[in-house]
Amino acid sequence: HSNGYFRCGGLAPLCVHAEQVCNGVHECADGSDERHAVCKAIGRDPPCITVGGQDALSACVLPFSYRGQRFSACAIDDLIDGKPWCPTSVDEQGAYFGFSAWGACGPGCKVEPARRLESSGCGGLAHASDGGLPTHCAPPPAPPPLPPQSPPPPSPPPPWAPPPHPPPHGPSLAAIGGGSVILLLPIVCCLSLVLTGASAFQRILATKRAGFL
Repeated sequence: HSNGYFRCGGLAPLCVHAEQVCNGVHECADGSDERHAVCKAIGRDPPCITVGGQDALSACVLPFSYRGQRFSACAIDDLIDGKPWCPTSVDEQGAYFGFSAWGACGPGCKVEPARRLESSGCGGLAHASDGGLPTHCAPPPAPPPLPPQSPPPPSPPPPWAPPPHPPPHGPSLAAIGGGSVILLLPIVCCLSLVLTGASAFQRILATKRAGFL
């Protein structure tokens, strides 16, 4: 390339900007701007392109951070289908954050050895509920709900509370029915007659005594 441009091959030559060479996107119709020999000649590593996974045919974003480790090439930790993988999107700190922004690295992509990853609450791999491909670093499942608790027992009365009143002793007024009152009436009448007879007898005796005198 010269003057900041790269001349594509093929029957219809086309020039692309030098910054577009070896960027993972085929600007040239024949793909000559992404050939390994071209990238090596200009001192650039050819980009790693994903060939499968959740985000296929995308350029890997390198370097990236994942579960406490920094990777400069495809990772073999938490493999899916036995293929190295890489993120196709990272956050501002260069950390892989999405559960679907990843792809399986294509042939020729560099691969880093296995690392000792941090758990940090990350579940590693999780299989999709819809039968799709699993994802990396899925969030941990929510804890199960707590079982319902029985209400606490009633608290004892305070020491200054008055004691409860005992039930009254003996028969209550309600226990004395009308039938008991009716049974008592003859007895009262008899007593009245006895007292009246006694008074009359005393008057007769007094009259006789007065006649003898």
